[in-house]
Amino acid sequence: MARNPHAFRPALILFRIQGGTMQHSPKELAYLSTIIKRTAAIRDWDTDLNSSGTKKISEVQCMQIVGEDKIFIATNPGEQDAVRHYLSGFGVNNALDFERCLFMSHELLSMRHQLFNDAVTVRLNNDTKRKYSGQEKLVIDSFRKPSFLAGNYLKLYQDMFNVINDGGTDPAGRKLSWFLRKLIACPVTTNAVKGTGAPLAVLYEYSKAVAVNVLDSIENVHAEIVLLTFLAEEVTTNPHMFENKVVHLGGAKKACAHCAAWIALYKRWMLNTYKVKVRTTENDGGDTRGEANAAETSQRPSRPALATLRGAPKLLFTSAGATDLHHLNTMADDEDLWLLKKHA
Repeated sequence: MARNPHAFRPALILFRIQGGTMQHSPKELAYLSTIIKRTAAIRDWDTDLNSSGTKKISEVQCMQIVGEDKIFIATNPGEQDAVRHYLSGFGVNNALDFERCLFMSHELLSMRHQLFNDAVTVRLNNDTKRKYSGQEKLVIDSFRKPSFLAGNYLKLYQDMFNVINDGGTDPAGRKLSWFLRKLIACPVTTNAVKGTGAPLAVLYEYSKAVAVNVLDSIENVHAEIVLLTFLAEEVTTNPHMFENKVVHLGGAKKACAHCAAWIALYKRWMLNTYKVKVRTTENDGGDTRGEANAAETSQRPSRPALATLRGAPKLLFTSAGATDLHHLNTMADDEDLWLLKKHA
């Protein structure tokens, strides 16, 4: 049988999703976090195409240090594996893979173009899990979209349709066929082969960071505090490497009241002591989303690497109980507490 001349060619998709340096504002990071949160949850990416299982993900947050082409991703407790398996299922090995993965995920979650055949379109339209929730749409509809997601890629949709139907014999096409079929819950095909990517192990050390990194979760600690704790461990160990750096942080949800109070103190400490400026969505044109209604309030993290801290900063990492919001707000009222150096 002659091969369809319009069948998928991997180079077409590679060409049409070219990214620049992977630098994003806090709201753009919130946008990416929302795509990851939804797509990683709607399928169990650690299973084969026959499985219809899903995963529960309550939060995803992303962090970047301005000037570095690395992204750090964290989740609420116990949810990091679902994100790792999602990225690995696409075969994410570098920044461009990451952008392609999120681009295709977002397009199939949004479905602005109906280029699929009737059977697939009905399947997609009836798949309520494969749609952004009302809360997620607040980000998708109003936050600034990363540049690599912008544009009307009509030919790309045609290529995606072709690769879903026929992955061909090319390894890249067969892996992409598996990912797209898994995403839209299409039946198994012999041409689809699951990809493998770099984020198979969680990152514990900053020195070993690659382009895309998933951090291990911390028991009873929300995603944004996981990221900032990871940053604190490195900044307090190697302060000269981070002086005058700017850090961007954005998540699928706005921080809960407890985390917001903690982050406000953390920002003051980082800026006063290490000249590190942390910017969140509130610093990126404001954030009108309501505070996250967390099922469990985040506690303060306790990390051995931060045990040498003294004074008020040490109180951020005391693993205090979850009901200490008043304590955090009281600490915030004492400006002198946050002028202390690391070992003051």
